[in-house]
Amino acid sequence: MMPNFATLNGSGLLKLLKASLQNSPLIEKLVANTKLTQLKDLQLNNALMQVQIDHGTLKIKPFTVKWNDYAVNIGGQHGIVGDMDYKLAFDIPSGKAGQSFNNLFTQWTGKALNNVPRVKFDLSLIGTLKSPIVRFDNSSTAQNLKDAVTSEIKSQIDNAKNQAVQQAEDLLKAEKEKLLKEAQDKLKTGQGDIQTQAKATADSLKKAALERAKKLLESQKKGVLDGIFKKPQPAKKDSTK
Repeated sequence: MMPNFATLNGSGLLKLLKASLQNSPLIEKLVANTKLTQLKDLQLNNALMQVQIDHGTLKIKPFTVKWNDYAVNIGGQHGIVGDMDYKLAFDIPSGKAGQSFNNLFTQWTGKALNNVPRVKFDLSLIGTLKSPIVRFDNSSTAQNLKDAVTSEIKSQIDNAKNQAVQQAEDLLKAEKEKLLKEAQDKLKTGQGDIQTQAKATADSLKKAALERAKKLLESQKKGVLDGIFKKPQPAKKDSTK
């Protein structure tokens, strides 16, 4: 008689002293979908896992496996009949990942792995143990790259804005100085014109005054001369006498 797996419950610690995953459908699928051939060297040595069976479903709390400067945090669940749902959080050296992975990462995220020492990304492992499906979820590294690009763009925009403001201020200052100089030149020219006009008016008034004085003097001279040299007119006889 087969047990009713749906009624199985329990919890505990599971320690794997040494477990090789070579030729595992899971590893083969991961290698094919990530281009990380180093996953073939993954081994579970002294791996301590906290597990729980909940109505026939084996649940494994996240634990970390490290090998050859690689690390992956694994957590999830699978049923007794083989269906599974795991989350894999990778932390790997970008220099060892290879160009194929770099190209794949760019396809996943739209970001190139430039000047990044380590790469962090998350995968989902679903399907069944015999027919697993690997799906890319997200990458904190890609978000950091995006933030770096955004920060760089913002910095360039701010620099361009500051340069434009400075150029505008310099242009405004130069135009202000130019207009001020032109106003001063016009003021100087205007003062010269006023002085010239005032001198011409004064000369004109002086000339008119001299001419008037000359005419008055001549008139007075004539009156005096007439008084001296003009013969007196004889007196008219009185006809009444």
